[in-house]
Amino acid sequence: CAMAKDARSGEMRTRIRILASQDHPTGGGYRNPTYKNIYPDNRTIRCKWVAAFGTEAVQAQSLGLKETATLTLRYDPRITPECIVTTGEGENLKTYDLMSPPNDVGGAHRWMELRVKRRAKAL
Repeated sequence: CAMAKDARSGEMRTRIRILASQDHPTGGGYRNPTYKNIYPDNRTIRCKWVAAFGTEAVQAQSLGLKETATLTLRYDPRITPECIVTTGEGENLKTYDLMSPPNDVGGAHRWMELRVKRRAKAL
């Protein structure tokens, strides 16, 4: 599948929040992560959201993955494989996990791609 080398401003329509995992180990040593926006002001950022389609969607569905997509956004080193992505607010809030480490497109630190899949249950 073709990689997006960039995204024109008109394509950056989807507002998302990038949340970083913050572990709070329990007494039994289990992970109990909470998530916090990577931006201190809790802002949303814009990205180009391309839902999987065709053979990519069929492959994802055969693996039991729901609502997969590729996001193109401005590069930010704070976005790590442990981050999650949210869209919407309140009842319309949807949470997505990263399927693979963020891709620094061309190694240029200008754009990055995130492959995400919808999380089955709420946080």
